[in-house]
Amino acid sequence: MSDDLLPILIVGAERSGTNLLRALLSTHSKIASPPPAGIIDALGRIQSRYFPSGRPAYLSELIDAVVALTKTHLHPWDIDLDSKAIKAKVKDASLWGVFAAVNEIYAEAHRRACWCSKEPGLFNHIPEIAKQLPNARFLYLVRDGRDVALSLLRGHLHFFHVYFAAEYWAAVQRSCLSALADPALSARMFLLRYESLITSPEDVMRDLMHFNGLEFERPQMQYYRNEKVLDYSKRSRFWKNLSRPIDEKNTGMYRHHLGAKNIEIFESVAWVEMEALEYPVDSTHRKTLTHFDLQLYRVSALLRQKFWNMDPRPEGFRIRARVKATRKIISRAPAS
Repeated sequence: MSDDLLPILIVGAERSGTNLLRALLSTHSKIASPPPAGIIDALGRIQSRYFPSGRPAYLSELIDAVVALTKTHLHPWDIDLDSKAIKAKVKDASLWGVFAAVNEIYAEAHRRACWCSKEPGLFNHIPEIAKQLPNARFLYLVRDGRDVALSLLRGHLHFFHVYFAAEYWAAVQRSCLSALADPALSARMFLLRYESLITSPEDVMRDLMHFNGLEFERPQMQYYRNEKVLDYSKRSRFWKNLSRPIDEKNTGMYRHHLGAKNIEIFESVAWVEMEALEYPVDSTHRKTLTHFDLQLYRVSALLRQKFWNMDPRPEGFRIRARVKATRKIISRAPAS
């Protein structure tokens, strides 16, 4: 991998402002950022299938899977990836070698010196990414988990009960905080609070760009006028806010819309992580959740998921088609 092509990786929970941060970064004159294609979520946990111990690697099959994922996203990549060109560029036969190669090709196609990725699931692999990509920088974006849960539940995409949204948020924070506490990694990580980003965006972005060794550019604050960002914002209801300036009031919404019971459940699940990140809890004590409670949450989530799987809106059909295509790609992975 070329030392000139700096990898910038956004790690954090979905609905934490990662799309906003990507928009702010991608409008910089030296940064290219392809739409997240679900590469890491789909292949991160099964990467060993492509590199079985003591047996030949299935590098070509892995590359084909990555290319297929970039084409099936709600916003496909705007370049044509050639599998042979990717294979020639791969320096290390691994998922991260392929991941770096396709992002480098994207950056080179757009004549940018750096590439930025906000692929969901990156937080699960920070230590191994840091080892494979020694010049990578990690931007750890954290948002009040109760606001994250509210956004996830409203989206009806991944989680259908606050308990599971809380589990997810807490797990993400544990992974990122663990990396942040590692002396070998901490200097390569930038902890960024969503609440600070929306209230003091220019100050935060100046610090962030300095961390990445780049100059802040004022047009970054006008991301909502960028043609690529505007196009992205139209592809899904989840991204529509990118067509507007930053709303500094977009915090603490959970207090008005999540409900006292759901707030209590969330805080009981993510109590330790909230304390570690200095988010004050609203509950007077941490509730002990019983086995019956968990069973009830699972049944409730299952029923809600079945209901939303029948979403008749065009985007609902596109999301289900995307999920089906991703499962097909995963099912073609070599047997471990």
